Amino acid sequence: MTADKLTDFQWKTKIQLFKPEEFMGSRIEGLPRSSMLPWLDERVIWAITRLRLLTGQRMTPSPAPGAIARTWKTKSQHYSIGRISTAVDLFILEGTLQTVYEAALKLPEIGGFGAYPEWKPHHGVHIDIRPRKGRLHTWMAENKEGEQIYSALNWERVEALTAPLHAHKTQS
Repeated sequence: MTADKLTDFQWKTKIQLFKPEEFMGSRIEGLPRSSMLPWLDERVIWAITRLRLLTGQRMTPSPAPGAIARTWKTKSQHYSIGRISTAVDLFILEGTLQTVYEAALKLPEIGGFGAYPEWKPHHGVHIDIRPRKGRLHTWMAENKEGEQIYSALNWERVEALTAPLHAHKTQS
């Protein structure tokens, strides 16, 4: 079922930590922003609600085009032509990426975790509900010469990349 079928009662009493209006975006870059809930699997909402409860950290969906549903990269969990998106990219508003990762490990409904330590204005994560098949699929991305480069998840590297962002926030 798509997330736009969730009732007001479910949002107010069960989900609580997220609001439908946070799930605004665009499936195609350049198009006006609108609700992405019709293209998102409702199980993603339940998974990130449990994730947020476990971490105690504030997080919100990224407003970037394609962060919830997209029409390009057909192998992406975000792809939403002829199917619904099974992923969301989240800005982590407080706390650490590692805390989110450790919570994701405890939730069997989460099958994919990507760390994005250099996203602005907040570092972020990709969460998806693909089948785990024995392990959580993990990766990270960093910016090199204007391109997002993907690699195996490396916490030393993630920490090194998030340190400048943390230093900037504490100076502000």
